[in-house]
Amino acid sequence: ITRPVLGVLLAFAKIFLKKLILESSLVEEPFFEHYLYKYFPKKLYPLFEKEVRAHPLRKQIIATVTANIIINNAGITFISDFDELGPKAFAIKIKTYLLLYALLGVAKVKKELYEEAFERKESLFATLLLIEDSVAFAVHWAVRNHEECNLEPFHILNYKHEIEEFLQLQNKRSDNFLRYIDLIKFIYIAIYIKELKEFKLQEVLALIDAIIKRFAIDEILTLIYDLTPGDETQKDLKQQLVYLVEYFVTISAKEIVEFTRSSETLLEGLEKYIDEKSIDTDKIAEALERVRQSKDLLALTNLVHKLLLESI
Repeated sequence: ITRPVLGVLLAFAKIFLKKLILESSLVEEPFFEHYLYKYFPKKLYPLFEKEVRAHPLRKQIIATVTANIIINNAGITFISDFDELGPKAFAIKIKTYLLLYALLGVAKVKKELYEEAFERKESLFATLLLIEDSVAFAVHWAVRNHEECNLEPFHILNYKHEIEEFLQLQNKRSDNFLRYIDLIKFIYIAIYIKELKEFKLQEVLALIDAIIKRFAIDEILTLIYDLTPGDETQKDLKQQLVYLVEYFVTISAKEIVEFTRSSETLLEGLEKYIDEKSIDTDKIAEALERVRQSKDLLALTNLVHKLLLESI
């Protein structure tokens, strides 16, 4: 698609999304007031906070700013599933997208990556796609499971400090950016699981991190994403495989948290889980190697099913 056509699509996507936000109750939520202030210069709104809050175009400003943030980062395909989700679920998608950005400081991370890439004269395109794919992964889970977990913004944002501490620990490791990508994917799942039992969020995040590494979840997801479906059936199968991998991480972490004793760590619970389920990680690794060689959808489907059957 040529750039002029993309420009037109971008404009209409923003118009469409802004209209949806205006027609929803999102503009009335306290969390969205933050985006009203973002419209004005930082030195201005503290002096005229009362006037800004009472601005006659308050709702329109919030809708414009949020629509711009989402489409500029997620792209025009963000609105592609509106007909499938419907207005109510799509409003949840909008909120959870913006909430994740606020919770994990995604905009700040992108800015730092831009500065580093500029100094090194490197392209940032692939990295930005990786971040947005991870955001989409998390948002899709939140939309599908919104009835089971508390996704109120100020409840979720209470975990921001604990997540920042976890990230500081990860920064001491050489693969910290990949860990950040995993954190984006599974952050809503981690918060949901943490609230099932009295474990710290950092412990649950460390558990999910261990599950991802132990079962090569990142590599399996990459192999799924890299497959080009030949028809609608294969496209649906590809999406189902992503959901099944997500389900595996969620259900295994949930079981480990629920059945780990208070005298044990969650990482000890993971080892106990693998022993009790008699999971043969060597067989999973062999199946993964076959997929690496063939890059075949059927082999990949077999691998994901093996992962589920052996562990669940």
